[in-house]
Amino acid sequence: MEINLLALLAAAFSTLVVGFIWYNPKVFGTIWMNESGITEEKMKGGNMAITLLVSFIYAFFIAFVLRFLVIHQTGALGMVGGDASIAKPSYAAFMSDYGTAFHQTRFFYTINCHHYKFIS
Repeated sequence: MEINLLALLAAAFSTLVVGFIWYNPKVFGTIWMNESGITEEKMKGGNMAITLLVSFIYAFFIAFVLRFLVIHQTGALGMVGGDASIAKPSYAAFMSDYGTAFHQTRFFYTINCHHYKFIS
């Protein structure tokens, strides 16, 4: 299974964008600082570059692991030992039915042929 590095980088970067908006003083930043007991002087004492770099690295790791949890082909390939060439015919039938369609976990809705379908 191929890894789309650009998508992983975009997912990791999007967490920083959401954080910039969320912690902006005009949104929730001031409320967050008041509730957590942090002052602007304390914030200026930290190293922002290291904080952002570590946040980006962790967000990248989360995006990398999350793809294994939501793409059903990864799980199917894992059940046959990671080698599709030695898989039984049921694996080929499963992949022909679902192909490259993505699967969300239980109790979530997905769009299938322009209809909402409940996955159980």
